[in-house]
Amino acid sequence: MSAASLGSSCFGEFLDLLASRTPAPGGGAAAAGSAALGIALGEMTIAWSLGRKSLVAHEPAHRAAQDALRAARSKMLVLADEDAAAYARVSALQRLPEGDKGRHSELPAALLHATEVPIEGQRLSCRMLELLAPLRETTNPHLVSDLIAGAVLLEASGRCFALNVLANAPMLGASAAAAAMVRESGELAQRCAAALARIMHEANRPADDPNA
Repeated sequence: MSAASLGSSCFGEFLDLLASRTPAPGGGAAAAGSAALGIALGEMTIAWSLGRKSLVAHEPAHRAAQDALRAARSKMLVLADEDAAAYARVSALQRLPEGDKGRHSELPAALLHATEVPIEGQRLSCRMLELLAPLRETTNPHLVSDLIAGAVLLEASGRCFALNVLANAPMLGASAAAAAMVRESGELAQRCAAALARIMHEANRPADDPNA
């Protein structure tokens, strides 16, 4: 990001930067920020579940999930900055004349990195969404809407990361790395959709459903 990193700036400052006429931050940083919000909602759900007598049997799993979510939230903030920096580098190189030696030698690696960052974000979004899905059955029922909101944000952030992968990969040409990332992005999107469908299905079960 062109000013303070997302992790150290206030939300309003980040939105001002996002809204400004600058190459970065853009969609990738917004995706990472949305994912961090979704993860934080998952953490909140667990925080309000720890210490409840009716859920004590799930406490070890909850604490493990809490640790994983906390680490993922921190990583998303790092990815927001990495994505902004990667795109800013690509943008700067693309503004150089076609015959510039630096553009010719450095742009392929910059484009590759600008594609690797969002696929990493999509992977992490998917893992955290899959982590949230089973928590619907074992956490504080009063926080179900917050848990689902977190899942929706993670699924949406995964889609946004995928858009960046699909936008950048073609610029890498007919490379094996580009094809692999596009293929993986599609597989991750399917996994995210399945995890969100699971948590939404659990939320929509009637209270007297014998399968609940």
